[in-house]
Amino acid sequence: MPVPSIFSYLDHRAFLKDWIQERKQSDPDYSYAAFARAGNCSKAAVSNVLNGSRTPRPDTLDAFARAMELGPAERNYLGLLVELQSAPTLASRHAVLERIFAVERYGKFRRDDHVPESDVTQFLEFWWVPVIRELASLSGFRDDPEWVANLLRPKISVQQARAAIDTLLDLGFLERRGDRLEPSEMKFEAFSESSRQAVRQYHSEVVPERLRTLDRDMNDQQLVIVSTTTVPTAMIPEFKRRIENLVRRLATMSDDQTTDGPHRVFQLSVQLFPVTEELE
Repeated sequence: MPVPSIFSYLDHRAFLKDWIQERKQSDPDYSYAAFARAGNCSKAAVSNVLNGSRTPRPDTLDAFARAMELGPAERNYLGLLVELQSAPTLASRHAVLERIFAVERYGKFRRDDHVPESDVTQFLEFWWVPVIRELASLSGFRDDPEWVANLLRPKISVQQARAAIDTLLDLGFLERRGDRLEPSEMKFEAFSESSRQAVRQYHSEVVPERLRTLDRDMNDQQLVIVSTTTVPTAMIPEFKRRIENLVRRLATMSDDQTTDGPHRVFQLSVQLFPVTEELE
């Protein structure tokens, strides 16, 4: 289960509590001690910050960022939340709030419990819908269905591109700002059963169909690896957690980079599913 986005919070303790609670949902054995080990800090430091008896120092925040595998932008935002809570005057609090509101990603992450289940299904119905939303984040994007249809690989029809753009606008996942389209940042963070069903359908139907259309002439830019391995049943939750963390880290690795030059949209997909019955 994806952990909460820090950019939807104004209280560092609330974020930390929710983050740990989400981890416990996916791994009942997770604890303050496990968090402390991952961050290389003391269990007491974690407890004192969460109960409000201590204001975390920068080195403590660095440890927490390690434990939660936060990127630089997320770590900086966590520091702003601590500054906000410890601001001594109303004027200084307002000054910190201004810096928080200036963070580009503040408040833009939509929780799934605020996103109708039908929206999740429409967003994941075709592989090109999330691709077009991501494509709109690039500076060279053109609000032109024909241009979009010709840019995708494999190509889709102009009608499909137009319908996808209309769907993204209707769902609020794209916004018109002046003369261009831009994505509103969103993540599905608290999957309902219907949302999970939509994701399962995406992985069982949409992803395999996409893999069948791989362009063999693009092997210098694509990578497909399949590994068959034996996993003890008790280790399955840990396998899933590590895969989720890896995908999350890779998917956000370029967020804080300012690399010039051309970009293209990629789809990163990792599957873990059993191919035998259990054996003692």
